[in-house]
Amino acid sequence: MKKVFLVIEDYRDMSNTQTYLKKIGFDVFAIQSDSRLVDHILTFNPDLMIIYGKQKFSSVEVSQKLKEYGKYHGKVVLVVPNGVRPDVAALAKARMDSILEAPIQPAKLIQTIAKLLGLDAQPLLEKYSKAQFSESTESEDVNVSSRASSVSVHESIKIEDKDRVAKYQKFVQGMSIDKTQSTHTRQAIREKQVEMKKDYDFDLLDKLDKLKRQFVSALFKKSN
Repeated sequence: MKKVFLVIEDYRDMSNTQTYLKKIGFDVFAIQSDSRLVDHILTFNPDLMIIYGKQKFSSVEVSQKLKEYGKYHGKVVLVVPNGVRPDVAALAKARMDSILEAPIQPAKLIQTIAKLLGLDAQPLLEKYSKAQFSESTESEDVNVSSRASSVSVHESIKIEDKDRVAKYQKFVQGMSIDKTQSTHTRQAIREKQVEMKKDYDFDLLDKLDKLKRQFVSALFKKSN
């Protein structure tokens, strides 16, 4: 397994590059600064280095340090910010085998690595394509699951509302007060009315219903 050492300042660039290089079969070690560079080279002993600095360090300056170090014999790929044209004299003092312009294009980088390490690029590109397809499929599965969950929530609200209506209908049966009824019966009905009013605050229920519908609508929008 070939070893690739990433010295990439931007975390997202570093993480993305590390992820897909690992998926296609490389042993990858990554850092975000050029500190302790020689120590890392001695420990990891990479076959190839990819160097991409933006503000904290310069790709060219790091490659110059490699040339001064003199004991690293692997390959070096420099990545420079878009639109930046390194000074020719500075490049002459740098240790590099290839130079690419940002943003880092996975297919281009994979082809460059394969060429420098004497590997067949086609199988690596196929692995990368399969990995990308697998990720997109998993993402779609998550979206479908989210939509299904939203529908379930919506259905549960409907069921809950039906249960509330049934309970309410049961409550109101025999709730009218008749003067001919006994005092005890009329008092029992009033107590039921108080209980019903407490449990069925219609203004509150209307607000809750609106909140539920907004919640469901938000879930659907998020899943789409």
